[in-house]
Amino acid sequence: MFLIDTNCPSCANPFKIRIDELGPGLDRKTYTCSKCLEKIIFEYKLSMERGKRLYVKSDWMRLQYLDEGKTMQEIADICGCSAMTIRDWLLKHNIATRNRGEKGNK
Repeated sequence: MFLIDTNCPSCANPFKIRIDELGPGLDRKTYTCSKCLEKIIFEYKLSMERGKRLYVKSDWMRLQYLDEGKTMQEIADICGCSAMTIRDWLLKHNIATRNRGEKGNK
């Protein structure tokens, strides 16, 4: 179990975030401040392995982005990197990017 000391972003009331178990993936904890009753969302993401640099392979990127219609963020989650890294590599591979919110070929 882990305790993180922090403050409410609205009223600066101190409180503790309790994390029972750390594991890979995305986790979100929601708290309500006892002073101002503001809802606080604490979100973290852990990766237990070094990022998979699959994005350096042009064929793999074309399959994921064009054929399967995955978003940059979905590909980034697979590779353990940021969506901006995926965007940069799409451009390096001369793969045309979609506009934000535009659906891929699913």
